[in-house]
Amino acid sequence: MKFYIYFILFLSFSCKTLEKNRHSDAFFPSNYLGKWEGKLLISNAKGKDSVDMSLTLSPINDSTFSWKIVYGLDTLKGLRNYQLIRKNSTTFIIDELNGIRLDAYFFHNKLVSRFSVMNNLLDCIYTFQKDTIVFEVLSGKENQ
Repeated sequence: MKFYIYFILFLSFSCKTLEKNRHSDAFFPSNYLGKWEGKLLISNAKGKDSVDMSLTLSPINDSTFSWKIVYGLDTLKGLRNYQLIRKNSTTFIIDELNGIRLDAYFFHNKLVSRFSVMNNLLDCIYTFQKDTIVFEVLSGKENQ
């Protein structure tokens, strides 16, 4: 199967954590709680663009975390209010709270999910570094 990259999105968030002291445990996502903000850089065949983006990650309970993404400056229209549910130390579910639940896997400081939208296959990769998160989306036609 040929896989064509349709676009790649890169995002480096600058860390503005809500918690001053990071958790001492090594479990993801505990070490990355807080609000992360930056510019989403969009590159595709049509050119380049950018948009403001933020990710806020906060605990609901031991295995469920609020995962709020805001695209653009409109915090109501641009809000994606999700939950990140830990099944075990490497397997998660991103619950979009509308019946859509995406499998996600954490390894080597990366949270990776793959899903299909309108005959396009998307791979979303969040790379968690000390003070930044790099967000990448790779996309291509599903049936080529």
